[in-house]
Parts: sequence; structure tokens; C-alpha cells
Amino acid sequence: MEQSYNDWKSYEKVTWELDKYRFQKSYKLLEGEKTGKLLGIGIMAGKELLPLLEKGWECYGIELTNAYEVARDRGIKSIQHDVSKGIPFSDEFFDVVWAEEIIEHLYDTDHFLSEVNRVLKRRGILILSTPNLASLINRVKLLFGLYPRYVQFSSEGAGHVRYYTAKVLVKQLKRHNFFVERVMGNFLSFPDPFPTKPLRKYILNPLGTFFPTLSENIIVKARKL
Repeated sequence: MEQSYNDWKSYEKVTWELDKYRFQKSYKLLEGEKTGKLLGIGIMAGKELLPLLEKGWECYGIELTNAYEVARDRGIKSIQHDVSKGIPFSDEFFDVVWAEEIIEHLYDTDHFLSEVNRVLKRRGILILSTPNLASLINRVKLLFGLYPRYVQFSSEGAGHVRYYTAKVLVKQLKRHNFFVERVMGNFLSFPDPFPTKPLRKYILNPLGTFFPTLSENIIVKARKL
């Protein structure tokens, strides 16, 4: 059952506290770039794109759920669509594709990256993030025989079907004609995956920048060749 219009905004408030570190670092990756057309994929109600909209980006969105209606009312040119079936825009239409926490939900990731490359202009930018299979907490969990975070053994859970390390993600992006300019992490999540705010803000968040291969999530900035 799909959530109501107001439910999506309430959901955003809950998730923003954890996601904001990833978004803040992703915004920095676009600093200095000339504004243009930006496509957000899997944006739910679109809160993550609002700071970019305010900076002058012309924001489009693709969302599988009815949350696209909230994003549309916020000024994002959002449509409801299943991105596993392709990206319904013409070749070289966008300057930036923003794909945060989506690739791990897709079976055919090669098709997805091929479509992203197709709709990007030459020298266009891809901002992509995904959970890190080799995060510090996962390494510790596996050492003690515990099941890693973000990995599901059945259809229950977050719906993740693909799992990445930074090295594998960079390798796949290169194969799809992208040059990876920067690899970052959001924060280190150890010993607690949801640590207290001061610890996360002042210690674990900066450490995620310097040690992306150990971070909770991988963030990349890649440019179409």
C-alpha cells in the first residue's frame, strides 16, 4: 500500500537525520559546476534535491512510488516510473544524474549505468551512492560470524539485490565510460551503526571522508568521457 501525501513528508523527517551527512557531501561534489539540467533517480518526495533547486539547477525526478507527487509540487519535474525499464528521456539531455541509494535495488546494474550514460551530456556528471559491503562495521560483524548490514537473504527488508565495495563500483563505472573523479564515504558506523549525534558529527563523519572504503556508504562523482 502506498503512503499518503503527508506520510512521505513525515518519513523524510525520520530519515534525514542519518541521510544528511551523505547529502551534504554529495552537494559539495557539485560545487563549482555550472548549473543545468539535473535528474534525480529514486528521490521519493524530493527533499534531497531542494537545496540544488535553490542553487539554480533545473531539477527533474524519477520515483517509483506516489511520493513523486510531493516532489512535483515542490517544483521538481517529477514522474512516476520504474527505472529498471530504462530512463524515459532523450540522449544527452542532462548535465547531472543524481542516483543516491538506488543501484543496490536493481538486478541489471549494467543496463542502468548504460542508460545513465546515454542521457548524460558529454562530460556530464554522475553522483552515485550505495551501501558499502566492506564497511568497518561489516568487517567486524563477519569476523565474529555475524550477518552484515544491508544484505538480505530473502525478499524481506530494504530490497537490496546488489552489493558493492568501492573498488568494484569504480571498476564498473569505468567499464561504462565514466571517469571517477572522487570517492568519498558518509561516516564510519562503528561500534554502533547509529551512534550519538556529537560522535557522528565531529568524529565519524570526517573519518568517512578520509577512509571511504570503511564508511557506511560509498559516494562517487564520475564524469562521462
